[in-house]
Amino acid sequence: MQIIPDGIKKGYPTVIDFNSIPMSLMSRIESFQPGYYGPRGAIVIAETLRKLFIDTKILTKSLTIPQTPMEYLQEVLIPEAAVRLIQEDKDITAEKAREIMLESVRFGEYVHNDENQEM
Repeated sequence: MQIIPDGIKKGYPTVIDFNSIPMSLMSRIESFQPGYYGPRGAIVIAETLRKLFIDTKILTKSLTIPQTPMEYLQEVLIPEAAVRLIQEDKDITAEKAREIMLESVRFGEYVHNDENQEM
């Protein structure tokens, strides 16, 4: 059977720390959250960007490969828009705004949650 040797040759890991997966996923997911803007802000930002780039067909699959346009919007444009908004709110550098975005995710989840709030 060549499955294991082939996998090793391709660089597939033979040992995985499965206990670290939840934290790794949470870290990745949090990096896509718009910081203190929270879920409600994420919805407003996403809708605005969708209208600007997806509905108008400016953002196409050929431009976002290997992601779909919606994945690109969620993983790249929403976090970047949030950084710019935080940067503008606080008159700070983009680097500092990214730090604030990451450290303020929990605050945004509680204060600007989209549940039971009118848009």
